[in-house]
Amino acid sequence: MLLRHLCPLCGGTVSEDALRNGLPCNRCIRSLKIPLRREGTEVSKLTLNLAVSSGSTYAELEPINKIITRDELKDFEEFFHKITGKYFWSIQKSWAKRMLSGESFALIAPTGVGKSTLLLSYALYRTRKNSRVLYIVPTRELMKQVANNFVQTINSSESLLGEVRVYTSDTVKEEAEGSINNLKPPFIIVVTHAFIFRNKGMFDNVRFDLIVVDDFDALLKSSSLIDLILKCLGISEEAINLAKKVINLKSEILYYKYLGNIEKTSELQEQLYEIKLKLAKEINYDEVGQLLIASATGRAKGTRVKVLRELLGFEVGSIMDYLRNIVEAKEHLDRVDVIKLLKKLHGGTLVFVSKDLGIRKARELVEKLKSAGISAVLANSRKALDLLRKGEVRVLVGVATYYGILTRGIDEPLKVYNTVFLGIPKFEINIDVLLQNPRNLVSIILGLAQKGYILSDDEKTLVRIVSRLSPSRLKILQLALRAGFEVNDKLKDTLDLILKVIPRVSKTLKEYVNEYGKLVIGNYVIIRKGSTYVAQVPDVMTYIQASGRCSRLYKGRMTLGLSVILYEDDDLLKIFEKRLKNYVPSSNPIPLSELDLEDIKEKQIKSRSESAGRVDVDKIRSALIVVESPTKAKTIAKMFGNPGRRYIGDYIAYETVISLGDEVYVATIAPTLGHILDLAVDEGIHGVRIEGSKLIPVYTTIKRCYDCGYQFTDES
Repeated sequence: MLLRHLCPLCGGTVSEDALRNGLPCNRCIRSLKIPLRREGTEVSKLTLNLAVSSGSTYAELEPINKIITRDELKDFEEFFHKITGKYFWSIQKSWAKRMLSGESFALIAPTGVGKSTLLLSYALYRTRKNSRVLYIVPTRELMKQVANNFVQTINSSESLLGEVRVYTSDTVKEEAEGSINNLKPPFIIVVTHAFIFRNKGMFDNVRFDLIVVDDFDALLKSSSLIDLILKCLGISEEAINLAKKVINLKSEILYYKYLGNIEKTSELQEQLYEIKLKLAKEINYDEVGQLLIASATGRAKGTRVKVLRELLGFEVGSIMDYLRNIVEAKEHLDRVDVIKLLKKLHGGTLVFVSKDLGIRKARELVEKLKSAGISAVLANSRKALDLLRKGEVRVLVGVATYYGILTRGIDEPLKVYNTVFLGIPKFEINIDVLLQNPRNLVSIILGLAQKGYILSDDEKTLVRIVSRLSPSRLKILQLALRAGFEVNDKLKDTLDLILKVIPRVSKTLKEYVNEYGKLVIGNYVIIRKGSTYVAQVPDVMTYIQASGRCSRLYKGRMTLGLSVILYEDDDLLKIFEKRLKNYVPSSNPIPLSELDLEDIKEKQIKSRSESAGRVDVDKIRSALIVVESPTKAKTIAKMFGNPGRRYIGDYIAYETVISLGDEVYVATIAPTLGHILDLAVDEGIHGVRIEGSKLIPVYTTIKRCYDCGYQFTDES
């Protein structure tokens, strides 16, 4: 295949094979006298240095796109190798290029593929340029662990790094004497979100060159923290306020557009244009630091996320986890002797007690384990984790919460072999709050109908209306129900109808639970707790994080872990398994009685040995998927979780993780916004050359007439 105008150097015709190998057209190869060295069957790729030295279009674009030369990437990889003893894997190299370009982004990938190692190395690499680095983590335990990793690496690589100071929440306050600006760079500050929130004054008028956020969801709990982080990157308060105005105006435009108020919509669009112009003038991106986000669940929504989109050009997402190497088992809690089970398991075990059972249950279990001769301790501090690392205890017991010390604070592939869950991790939502969401209300009405509940005329009407409403109108109704948000005449009748229906549905629901003990509808199990009625929802994200402690990256491989789910309710288990598959497609818990624990023990030991087989990270590669329309790009990306987004003006590219057979691709899905190439009409037969027995299609760019919109491909 030949492609006109696509030679990266001269803009002439180039073959598909040349582009695949990173080469220009034959004429450029001859004129630049580029030696082509063959290694096996592959042609070595042209370095960007050659393109720049030729005075080509690459050289002209370099200041805009910050093109990273091979030498710069090579320098970072050599640095990475010297401090870690490893070389970049495919996905790490892709991230490294983006990091070196100064781009702010979220590292979208499964747990355990080397994100933390790369971020630690990059933070240290930046200190060689006298940079100020802020590393934010969710817990004190993780803070101490990360800071210790920095200190150990610096001490063992002093000749590479020189004098780099590392501060934590425990030391920075005294050393900074009230302001971070009093510290002499280069330095790395490792602190928790809570520390920044309590000591905002220390960070006033401070600019960091690099900020790494280990857990984005925790950061989003406070809008003032987001604003502070943005200011620390060098973004002014005026720019932040303008970004918030842009977000609010977009919401208003959407609202009035659905109301059919064309005049108001046009007025707001004019305002939006003016504010976007002011925002563009307010920010000098050459002076803005870099923000890297290591992990996020994608649960965070609202204005705080959108501010990042407007100012830094990206949104975080969540992904499916394809690299877990965990055997999952399930059994009803009443049918298992927990002490006997823990005695059979090999290696260290983390026990997670569900929040509804509480800390009291966790303490009781620890005492029972000790009485049975099992070394166990309640995991409520760093000391408990240290005891496990030293081999002084075999079992740690804690409560299953997303930011719990066991869920987030331990990475010990050679110590932790198993996780056991006493009760499914779950949320509990008051039923009165649940019914204030129109979708939930209709779902419960339909669920009750399947159990013999006879719908009133009002309820039938409401079901019909809500099923036809757009997401934006449903959101407006939800705001009106929860916060007294005013609605227009078109929605007021629907709002009044909802308020009329809720009491009857609530009464019927409670009567059903009182008679049958529970009500299962959709993703909810509704039960009575004392005088209140709550809907239980499985907390899948906490389970994924917590169970992931037993399968970690070790020498390029994922160790084998065992996760045992001791559930209390069969219906809640079914909902849990269904929701879990949305994030971990391979998840398929089997009955505990069917497991051969001795066989699993042998495999667990082997997975932590030198002869464990293929390196798992070799399965992970970066990929670019090009589609025609933005809708296709969005649809494909959403098939694999809640995708991340990269914004270039109004252009959106999606980032997600895709599993194909034995390979895992960290993919960017980008739309062309229409066809960009078509067969040339002025060459061959309808654009196809016939050379002997070969058919060679010749493609060229599509043009459009500015006057009439007619599309054509010929060059005249």
